[in-house]
Amino acid sequence: VEVVELEAVLAGVGEPAQDAAVRAALDGLPSGRASIACPLSRRWGRTLSAEYKSGACHAGQYETSLVLAVEPGLVDERAAHGLPASTLSLSEGIAAGKTTFKALGMDQAYTGSPAKATREEGAEMLERLATMIVREVVEGLESLG
Repeated sequence: VEVVELEAVLAGVGEPAQDAAVRAALDGLPSGRASIACPLSRRWGRTLSAEYKSGACHAGQYETSLVLAVEPGLVDERAAHGLPASTLSLSEGIAAGKTTFKALGMDQAYTGSPAKATREEGAEMLERLATMIVREVVEGLESLG
């Protein structure tokens, strides 16, 4: 029986500074011991919610729904329902070089529609994210031979 040690890092981040931090954490590991799947294949974004695809998805309907599905007690639903929808695109702002919420025009650090979040949507998105993660890991391992 051959024992193979494999380290895997899965980071669901798209922000350039976060990606760089994940990659820096792997510096010094022997070749073949770790793999990074970031950014993930573009195909996955198409499987997620309309809000996610719009880019207006930081602490909005998409992310708040995920938290409601996993740990609903962490969401102040009364506060979420009081927030107006925001269409500011986080992805466009990052692409334009903006690095803070203030620079992005997000004074309350959210964009999207947290008031529309539901546990049901969160559960559905978790299923899709689980499929994404499993497929990326399997494909990554298969590519190692």
